[in-house]
Amino acid sequence: MSHLLNHTKIFPIIVPVQQEGIYALELSFNSKSLRNICENSNELANLFKDDSNRLKNRISDLLSFNNMAEFTQIFIKRVEKVKAGNTEMYQVNFGKNNYILIEASHIKNPTDDHGCIDWKSVNRIKIVSIGEIK
Repeated sequence: MSHLLNHTKIFPIIVPVQQEGIYALELSFNSKSLRNICENSNELANLFKDDSNRLKNRISDLLSFNNMAEFTQIFIKRVEKVKAGNTEMYQVNFGKNNYILIEASHIKNPTDDHGCIDWKSVNRIKIVSIGEIK
């Protein structure tokens, strides 16, 4: 599944669910093929067998929060912060050995006083890849 990492186009799914004047997380995908996989139940079942519903559940869970920090607080045992070069990301684990890799997707990502991503202010995210933990 490493071929999914090589795409750079963003294909957004914008789900504006207003909660007290704040929009829920907006989700996009690193590639059209990755989006198609995530939206196709048969494809997910082929790739992730018993864990396909868990992937769909994690994506639904993501869309129910206002920002990424809220999500990580609730799913603290399934989430770990990772870095790829200078890019901060979250790896969200699901099922037995699978993950969703997520990065902030603002035009200019919000940062804190230390120059790190301010995940409390991140409400636009991109699924960079999904795969099996090796």
